[in-house]
Amino acid sequence: MDASSDANVLEPQAVGRIEVPKASDLLASRLREQILSGAFGEGQPLPTERALGIQTGLGRSSIREALRILENQGFITVRPGRNGGSIARR
Repeated sequence: MDASSDANVLEPQAVGRIEVPKASDLLASRLREQILSGAFGEGQPLPTERALGIQTGLGRSSIREALRILENQGFITVRPGRNGGSIARR
């Protein structure tokens, strides 16, 4: 290759870092939007972890992390136990 052909080669541009959101963050965001829009009213139970897993295809740990995020933000209350579950709050 001679010097003239080197001038025709473009220098690569920096693409930059690509941030990919975690599945739990996406699920938390989707559920938060549904709570705020009224799809889940005050005191209404959210789907069970199992149902969320079937609906979303996400694993149990991602679902639990999403529910922890919403609980920490005050959008749900989580009741443990057999008759427990996640309850929407506004």
